Amino acid sequence: MITIEYDLTPEQAVQILEPDGSNPLNRLMKRMTANQMAQMATRLAGPTTVELTEEGVLVTVAGSEQQIAWSCVRRFNERPQAWVLLLAPSGLCVIPAGAVPPARIPEVTAFLRAKAEGKYKVRNGGLPHLPLSQSPAA
Repeated sequence: MITIEYDLTPEQAVQILEPDGSNPLNRLMKRMTANQMAQMATRLAGPTTVELTEEGVLVTVAGSEQQIAWSCVRRFNERPQAWVLLLAPSGLCVIPAGAVPPARIPEVTAFLRAKAEGKYKVRNGGLPHLPLSQSPAA
């Protein structure tokens, strides 16, 4: 099991969600209004724990838990700011790059690639491996 904890601000969540070219998340983000983007960023913000297990992903936010089976992940995107797991039928799970110690990034990447079964894509060069406080500005 790999446990990752983070506490994003809404502004950091918006940076992670920024469209980045041709990936499928980009089409969704372009269709969203500023209000919808702010709502999504607010849902992703705050203290969060993500546990990657053999069975799936357990996300704990504000005391509520969501268990996501690997079969419910449609696509695994490694982006410059984060890993983004697009869920079926809709939704996403975000793991900010800065929340993972640099020495553990290869472990997390290898684990997600193994679970992705060919659905793992690297977007815009992948992770820069920066701490959250040093994430690039949008």
